[in-house]
Amino acid sequence: MKTLGLTGGIGTGKTTVCAMFRRLGALTLSSDSIVHEELKNNEALKKKITSFFGTDVLGRGGIDRRLLAKKAFNDPRCLASLNRAVHPVVKKNILAWMARNSKKNKGKDFVCVVEVPLLFETGFNGLFDVTAVVAAAPAIQKKRVLRTGKLSSGDLERRARFQWPLDKKIAACDFVIDNNGTRKKTFNQVKRVMEVLLWKSSK
Repeated sequence: MKTLGLTGGIGTGKTTVCAMFRRLGALTLSSDSIVHEELKNNEALKKKITSFFGTDVLGRGGIDRRLLAKKAFNDPRCLASLNRAVHPVVKKNILAWMARNSKKNKGKDFVCVVEVPLLFETGFNGLFDVTAVVAAAPAIQKKRVLRTGKLSSGDLERRARFQWPLDKKIAACDFVIDNNGTRKKTFNQVKRVMEVLLWKSSK
């Protein structure tokens, strides 16, 4: 088994690349999906968050992520408190998922890919054998983000301030996947990374 921590900037195409790894046979997990489930079902976590942010961040399905993000990204202290509550839960889930897959697929050559936007900011990079970053030009990132309608230009700028610059992530990663071109070009890069990881897994 080889494990890969996948990161990138906002709008670089991390989720698209993660899906490409899955298409090539990798087992994949998204840290965002973990957060979504935990904010919905983890009562202890919800209690921690509402004790700091107030009950107005609660929605029908648990914590309202949009309201929570609006509060957190407007105050560094609030964001730090949120991270202290959420990150240990995410880490525990990632480690448990990798352990289950290691046991289930014992003796097989396979790859686990976990998409973690804040891979280095959280120190989660140490959980994985190798790391990869999905890179794209700032103009392309902005265009992709605004096209979804989920974030405004202001939201994008505020969130980006709390992440490592993309060039710093590129310098820190083992692999760089350039997602400025066509899907085919990106897929071919992902395929090469998979080939390397499967080769290493067999050793």
